Amino acid sequence: WYHSAIQLSNMPQPPSLILASDYIDLPRLKGMCPTIANVPAVVYFLEDQLTYPLGTDQKREFEFCSINVMSCLAADRVLFCSNFALRTFLEAIPTFLKSDPLMSAASISSIVSAVTVKSTVIPIGVNIAPFELARSKRSSRTGKPLRIVWPHRWQPDKGPDEFFSTLIQLAEENLRFEVCVLGKQYRVIPPVMIEAKERLGDRVVMWTHLTGQEYSEALASCDVVVSTALQETQGLAVIEAIVSGCEPLLPNRLSYPEVLSGITSEASKVYLYANTGDLRKKLRWLINNAERVRERQARHQPWQSMQRFSWEVVGNQFHTCFSELLEKSIADPPVKRVRVEQSDVAEHSVK
Repeated sequence: WYHSAIQLSNMPQPPSLILASDYIDLPRLKGMCPTIANVPAVVYFLEDQLTYPLGTDQKREFEFCSINVMSCLAADRVLFCSNFALRTFLEAIPTFLKSDPLMSAASISSIVSAVTVKSTVIPIGVNIAPFELARSKRSSRTGKPLRIVWPHRWQPDKGPDEFFSTLIQLAEENLRFEVCVLGKQYRVIPPVMIEAKERLGDRVVMWTHLTGQEYSEALASCDVVVSTALQETQGLAVIEAIVSGCEPLLPNRLSYPEVLSGITSEASKVYLYANTGDLRKKLRWLINNAERVRERQARHQPWQSMQRFSWEVVGNQFHTCFSELLEKSIADPPVKRVRVEQSDVAEHSVK
């Protein structure tokens, strides 16, 4: 962020508005670059340091948590990608602030209120056109085994242990199904994934990271998208898969109920599972009833409710938010700051 401060300082004139991610220390940025002190600022949270799940050997960093809270206070508007992200962040602020012995209950309440009043939800937009195109061109899978896709990062917070252990158990029941693993790979691969690739054998159709047209077409070739995530604030991969024509099977937690909120209540009950046993039970039913799943998907068309995440819709929400801030900054110009000379400070300290 300090590179941003240098760039901003060298601009011939300050920007009209600042859009900062949750990693940016907004108060320090404005302090290092006085020319933007009165420029309207928006902080956007896709994730935050107060609620992100920690590994077994990790400790929550006070400095990074503090940056999140202080940036909210310094911003004119705070945006979150989902109601889940907003709610959990606001709930976590008091717990974090209580770690400071000098922070009173009244001060904590005041800070939470200050953040709440300037917070709202605008999701990350999705370029849905490629996925809609892939869905329109998908080939019929009538008579073929159910194809399950896992399009998530190969990291612990996406819950690979639960997903792949469940698939191994279902394979041991001699059930016929296919699997596509399309998420981004990292240097350290979860051991359960190495085991699963071997034990699932020829059930594995794809096991790679795809992008662009290859990715959208791969999603469209699948019947069901599954998530077992332990951390998810919006669910972009799932939204893309649903638009591509996949039926979702998601945990009844995190942001997923919110993703499905535009779908009829009857359908959403089918798409959510309660625990690992329920996941295994519902996956088993899906595998044994592949044709009924495809008929149900064509009837429910859950992709219709994903239109609200399209950039055409979301872009208008951002435009409205930014326009309101700019109009307010013009209508209410900043108060002229009084310069305090060093001699005045010295004189006051003596008195």
